[in-house]
Amino acid sequence: DGLLTLARFDRARGEAVTIDAGTVIAERADAWSPLLEERAVELATELDDELVVLATPGALEQILDNLLANAVEVAPAGSRITVTAAGAGADVRLRVTDQGPGMTPDQRARAFDRFWRPPDAQRSGGAGLGLAIVRRLVTADGGEVVLEESDGGGLAVVMDLRMGRRPAARSRR
Repeated sequence: DGLLTLARFDRARGEAVTIDAGTVIAERADAWSPLLEERAVELATELDDELVVLATPGALEQILDNLLANAVEVAPAGSRITVTAAGAGADVRLRVTDQGPGMTPDQRARAFDRFWRPPDAQRSGGAGLGLAIVRRLVTADGGEVVLEESDGGGLAVVMDLRMGRRPAARSRR
């Protein structure tokens, strides 16, 4: 599925449009809540009001799904995954943080490579495409993504996405 996603996106990339980031984040949080509940992992969201991004339709959903899938895989029971979104100049800074084992600096440097997985992840599922897809989707829409060590352990995926403009309200006559 991951390879198909990359291939489809490389062939038929759509036009970036204005997307309400808060709505997409809330929808993805709702979709993931049953699995998070089953795994005893909390999902917290901290969002500025009325954030919009310029993104290809479906890209932000795919980005969040890949990041949440990775975070749920490594998050221990009783831990928290946090999704934050805030204005950062001309961008929206989106951050997904987990309280899992994190990655070494060398692992973070390789984590966006297709098919790469950290040695301790070989026993789990996945083909090592999730972060490669995230990077491709983020950069294709003019954004940037980096991996950082999270305060208190874990991993933080930090993305700067182009901020869109909220459509002007139509006046009634």
